[in-house]
Amino acid sequence: MMQLLSRIMGVHKLCVLGFYTYIIKYLTHHQLQITLILVSLAQSTHDLTPPDVLTPVVRKIAQEFVHPGVGPEVVAAGINAICEVCRRQPWCMEEDLLGDLIAYRKSRDKGVVTASRGLLQHYREVNPAMLKRRERGKEASMGMQAAAGGPLPYGHSRDAAVDIEGLHVSDIIRAVFLVAEANC
Repeated sequence: MMQLLSRIMGVHKLCVLGFYTYIIKYLTHHQLQITLILVSLAQSTHDLTPPDVLTPVVRKIAQEFVHPGVGPEVVAAGINAICEVCRRQPWCMEEDLLGDLIAYRKSRDKGVVTASRGLLQHYREVNPAMLKRRERGKEASMGMQAAAGGPLPYGHSRDAAVDIEGLHVSDIIRAVFLVAEANC
């Protein structure tokens, strides 16, 4: 049922906010079907999902999966799951948590290093302002200086709405004149 709901939410960009609070209790590394639960979480996330609803979910994944008490494959799976959620909604990440997750790029395990570098590279492209100066890289730092205003906050769009699709201004003017003629 969780997979079906998450697929419908992702495809149709639905916001079922109770789904994320429901899924939190199943986010433990010893859960039997944890890979399917993490995939369902990633599928349900889209750009219209409110970041304040996803932030506790990302924090819970980090607490359960990314710590020294678990194996390196669990840490890699946790960072990869967080990275997938953040690819769909980059505003759900907190700055201090991002710094902690990126610090795993100096780990001994290759899977953990790859996952952490993937998260770092994603935020270099999306929002380098969340990274410390030394972690941004040359291209991201130069891009921040050249960018006009930086990344847009949640809910904003560069393309302003001009009209309603399928409805032209001439149709509206014609309708206004018809109503005016009928009232005279």
